Amino acid sequence: MKLIFTFFIVLIAPMMCSKIGNIPVYFQNYNVSWSADDKIFILFRHGEKQKGDDPSLTNDGVRRAEKLSEILKGTKNLNIYSSDFKRTRETVQPLLDRTGEELFIYDARKIDDFSTQILSNSDGINIVSGHSNTTPELANKLCKCSAFPSIDETQYSNIYVVVLSDNVSKTYILNY
Repeated sequence: MKLIFTFFIVLIAPMMCSKIGNIPVYFQNYNVSWSADDKIFILFRHGEKQKGDDPSLTNDGVRRAEKLSEILKGTKNLNIYSSDFKRTRETVQPLLDRTGEELFIYDARKIDDFSTQILSNSDGINIVSGHSNTTPELANKLCKCSAFPSIDETQYSNIYVVVLSDNVSKTYILNY
């Protein structure tokens, strides 16, 4: 009997809880939860940026990107999206380096199209690196609600989480 129980715990239980057990500790600390059948979206604005037309991250922005990668440690089966700007790509680069996942580029000027596209993806956890003017807008389109207010150009610390379950949404705004 002990052998059967050990077999279940080691081999079967992880398969049954693949997405449920895929909630990073950081999110658990804020009572963010989801189940295996939910669609999960985690969105954030790029880190602090330098000046210019298509600037890179500052040292603070690089540290913020590394912190995001740490916050998301333990997540698997990620779909990682970024607009096609240095600062948004650099924000997810530590996560890409850690996970080996592929980066998908979206057009930040076409949020309606992107929200339709990403909503149709039911596999994995969807991570989106965006901008101050697009991230709350996209989060609201995903939840079909107005839970996420606009943010100021100087605000970099929000993480938006949208969990869709049978046409019901749970929304969270976390600071890091």
